[in-house]
Amino acid sequence: MKSCEKGFSGFPPGKLPVVRIPELFFSELFPYIDNLPELKVTLYIFWLIEHRKNRAPYVSFEELESDPALLKALELGGSSPKENLKKGLERAVARGTLLLVKASADGQEKEFYFLNSERGRQAAEKASKGELQLEGL
Repeated sequence: MKSCEKGFSGFPPGKLPVVRIPELFFSELFPYIDNLPELKVTLYIFWLIEHRKNRAPYVSFEELESDPALLKALELGGSSPKENLKKGLERAVARGTLLLVKASADGQEKEFYFLNSERGRQAAEKASKGELQLEGL
């Protein structure tokens, strides 16, 4: 990842990969998100799910907490990046942007986050019923 500490040099010419974000995010959610960790975590999860090679419609907490780019983005004053990650996720779940599914295997409980989209809701429901094998369990 290139550093932007000295300023962003701009997007290069040519076709660049894009991240699809529903328009409702900007019209219905964006005006009410008043917490920077929540905004950063939400946008990052959109990007992460869009770019998954396995096309899984979720991310695990373990995956998020070990992502150096996300942790760098969550270096905000006052709290550690992992604390900001937890706060951002909690707020996004409370708002209904993300859906949380807790699953356990071998006595270990793990958290998985799904976007609250049709695809995400269907997958979260299947995961809750044990009908969807979650990677990392």
